[in-house]
Amino acid sequence: MPHRNVISWNAILGAYASAGFVEMTDNIFQSMDERDSVSWNSLISGYSHWGHGCMARETFRAMVLNGFSPDSVTLLAILSACSVDGRLQDSWNCYTYATQDFGIVQTGEHLFCVVDLMGKCGLLSMVEETTDFLVSSSSTVNPIPWTVMLGASKMHDDARRGRMAVEKLMELEPENFSSYVLLF
Repeated sequence: MPHRNVISWNAILGAYASAGFVEMTDNIFQSMDERDSVSWNSLISGYSHWGHGCMARETFRAMVLNGFSPDSVTLLAILSACSVDGRLQDSWNCYTYATQDFGIVQTGEHLFCVVDLMGKCGLLSMVEETTDFLVSSSSTVNPIPWTVMLGASKMHDDARRGRMAVEKLMELEPENFSSYVLLF
């Protein structure tokens, strides 16, 4: 391939990762002479998005071993990867590691990802407590915690929590009828 700078390589890497060409994305990454955190994040995000959670976690470890510090994007991608595989403990370990050892400031997206995973694992009381906390501590109105609660309630046949989530969602977004559809 002709000489390209890391920005060009990252654009190609991101395009292949987004399109789901996981093996090609890995080949491109391996052939890059120079990598930066965007390169690593593209690879981790691609693995995560296309259901290769184990490969995303392995790449995360390799990223750190190669001297690159994870950032907010990395954390979101690795939490999503853990969610794909239902790996709650790995999710919590990565979350703690990234926020404590690398000083990544948590965002609502990070927390929603962890809450979603708790819901998938059937920890509905924790989802409810965390949702209540997120809603009460936020200055902005966000339907995502309630959508996560609704999805977890449906997955685990918890009608009480499902109805509560729908009621909250209809208060927040009365014009959005998708929550009614999810309830049934």
